[in-house]
Amino acid sequence: MTNKMNKVFRRLFTLLIIVWFSFMVFSYLVNNFEYNTTRSFPLGLYKKNSKDLERNDLVLFCPAYSKYMSFAEENGYWTGLKKKCGTTPQFLKKIIGLPYDNISITLDGVFVNDLKIKNSEPLKAILSDTIFINYEKDFQLQINEYFLMSDYNSKSYDSRYFGVVKRSEIKIVVEPFYNFK
Repeated sequence: MTNKMNKVFRRLFTLLIIVWFSFMVFSYLVNNFEYNTTRSFPLGLYKKNSKDLERNDLVLFCPAYSKYMSFAEENGYWTGLKKKCGTTPQFLKKIIGLPYDNISITLDGVFVNDLKIKNSEPLKAILSDTIFINYEKDFQLQINEYFLMSDYNSKSYDSRYFGVVKRSEIKIVVEPFYNFK
């Protein structure tokens, strides 16, 4: 009987070690990675990084709910996204404009300090709607304001449409870890 008890104890102990190890791996992944399911950037795992914000960083952010966010929701720009931020989904975009940068939005695209951003031409479907606020607009970003968009997918719903993002709405910098292309 003692031999049987030892065998059962060893199996139980092994099972507990496997469960503990699996939990630790799962916790590490949940706390250090995000999975992108949007089309703004490639689908895949993105590793969280606590560095300071710089131009071209990819960031996760929760924009404030506004009439522009409402427009996006009503027109299916969030289809399939969970509202991780209360009233809005968490978005993944690139920092295109930093505080004090000059932004110009035209039919030809977005210009930051007179340099055109690739894939930045506005969507024609949104141009025809009166909700579109940034068409033919020039402005300078103020302290703690960022212009976020995707230069990967020209159909991204981003700062071209909903405006600047406050520093307080940006959660964390991420970098691609494993993408499905």
